Amino acid sequence: MKYANQVKALTISIACVKKSEIGINASTFNEEELKELLLLNVKRENVQAWFNFYPSPDTGISQQFLEQQVRMFKKYGFTTQAFFSGDENLRGPLYEGLPTLEKQRYYSPLASILELQNMGVDLVYVGDGGISEDSLKQIDTYKNKKQILLHTKKCENGDKDLYDYVLGKHNQRPDPAEYVVRCEDSRLHPVPVIKKNNTGKRYIGDITINNDKYQRYMGEIQILKVNLPASEKVNIVGKIIEKDIPLINLIKPSQEFILLRTMKE
Repeated sequence: MKYANQVKALTISIACVKKSEIGINASTFNEEELKELLLLNVKRENVQAWFNFYPSPDTGISQQFLEQQVRMFKKYGFTTQAFFSGDENLRGPLYEGLPTLEKQRYYSPLASILELQNMGVDLVYVGDGGISEDSLKQIDTYKNKKQILLHTKKCENGDKDLYDYVLGKHNQRPDPAEYVVRCEDSRLHPVPVIKKNNTGKRYIGDITINNDKYQRYMGEIQILKVNLPASEKVNIVGKIIEKDIPLINLIKPSQEFILLRTMKE
């Protein structure tokens, strides 16, 4: 190592075991350094590009930068890896999650995993000490059934019976809307008469149901992707809990999702 430094050689790692894999810092490595690495005839299959995790709030990297780095490593045939925050037994001393992306610091683990995969990251690891039972169930359900579980709560002024009515299994329409997730099966079964109730301004994560003022569209259940103004035709009945809100935009056309009651955030 001393000699390598004296001759200004690019020194990555020295290991005393066969088939040892090493990680390079994907958050800081640039293309010139990658080219130097390849000149040394490094075996790509034994090297992974690992992004840092960032324990301090506001210091995680941006999605744009991560995607740029991933494209660069893919160009040269390297496997990439990134971290996501756990939601149980967070690591000290700050206990603020250990994500690679700042935007994912307080996401549910499944939302982080799916987003990172969509960005082209090959391997994902939890940075913290644990994942809650609820989150493990979300991950397991998606892995085995491709369903997305969304934890919900009744909104403060919402109708309890209507909140109970919207819970359960749904699927998004095959032609996804820009501002809302539309439940395709909402009006495919007998719908009770729904009177106007709690029709205030709508916010991201709100669960709504169209009332009788929407005429033949009465009973359609929606989840908001953006904030929308109040409509006398739309009742607000529940909310997706905060950490699950990023999952809303990850529901694919025709994909099944399940609205679950929760007593905690």
